[in-house]
Amino acid sequence: MSSSYSEQAALIKELNPKIQGWGNYHDGVVAKKTFTKVDSYIHWKLNRWGKRRHPKKSLNWVNNKYFGKLCPGRNDKWVFGDKSLKDVYVQKLAWIPIKRHTLVQYKNSPDDPNLIEYWEKRKSEQREKTARSRFSTGRDKIANRQNYLCPVCNQTLGVSDELHLHHIIPKHFGGLDKSENLVYLHSDCHQSIHALGATNLNIQEMLRVGINKPSKSRNKNQKVQTRKSRKRSGNDK
Repeated sequence: MSSSYSEQAALIKELNPKIQGWGNYHDGVVAKKTFTKVDSYIHWKLNRWGKRRHPKKSLNWVNNKYFGKLCPGRNDKWVFGDKSLKDVYVQKLAWIPIKRHTLVQYKNSPDDPNLIEYWEKRKSEQREKTARSRFSTGRDKIANRQNYLCPVCNQTLGVSDELHLHHIIPKHFGGLDKSENLVYLHSDCHQSIHALGATNLNIQEMLRVGINKPSKSRNKNQKVQTRKSRKRSGNDK
């Protein structure tokens, strides 16, 4: 971080692609502890950067100026960013979900007609990972809640080059800039929503239904709990 006299926005623009790229590369292994350590190191370096810019100011002053709850949908007050700009903040590796890579068994050929469903599942998982890699680690929480699907067309968010973060209840009607009121839409779908009327209650309800679909991780947890309950019931007999 040699750019001690650059504006924080320029520094953030330089850092985020490196953090996101490195994190995406290592998200298939057990890296959570390493991610946390690297986040701590980056936080320390950013504090030093702030102190170099303001040598006569206290550390508390530096923290208040550069750190805060800057990532919508996350209750993290130690996010470094430019408070004068919207969505300009340093991403954190700890926000990246760890998802182990599943190797293909040697006997599973793409040409085997009995394994069509298996290969479709792998392709779907890869599309989801591609979609996930397009988001900043902070905003991934919103996309994950949608299962990485656009609630308007029900297609993967990764199939489009342009996405819009849409407020279900518009801000000028009192809508908050929080994850419960935010949803990702494809560019064309976003235009359609506004053409039909973003304040239309039926449209708002459709978007809420789309973002409240149970995630895959939630389904997995429910299945585990069900198996445990059945096992306990069997032991009680």
